[in-house]
Amino acid sequence: MSYNTSIEGELIVNPPLNHQEIHEFDDIVPSGFGWDELSLRLRVETEDVETIEGTLIKRTASVIVPWSEDSFRASEFERHVRQIVDHFGTTHDFHGEFEGHGEDFDDIWRVHVWRDGGGKHRVTKVKAVITWPTREQGEELK
Repeated sequence: MSYNTSIEGELIVNPPLNHQEIHEFDDIVPSGFGWDELSLRLRVETEDVETIEGTLIKRTASVIVPWSEDSFRASEFERHVRQIVDHFGTTHDFHGEFEGHGEDFDDIWRVHVWRDGGGKHRVTKVKAVITWPTREQGEELK
């Protein structure tokens, strides 16, 4: 049995990934075989473009989302986010965050993607810390 995590959030990509880059994304992040490795997918937009050869379909992707809206095995999630940002980060800007909730009550974390003051993309993971108040801070029961 595996440990599953529910993940929400999105990563905005600017400029959007083009057709070739969408295929590169699929090479970096597994997407079809090895179900235990799936973690991210692209939200792909299509647009009909009229040319002298006829109508062409232009595909772009400006949003990266978790692989599933349901919980899934996310053991490679942070690594995949980092790989995508490292691969496309010199030609694209990324910003956004993902929030994960594991099966254990205290397994709550966020992966943030941002640019630091020097213009370098950063991918950081923070874990929630549950802190009990002191007894003096508690509510009096009546």
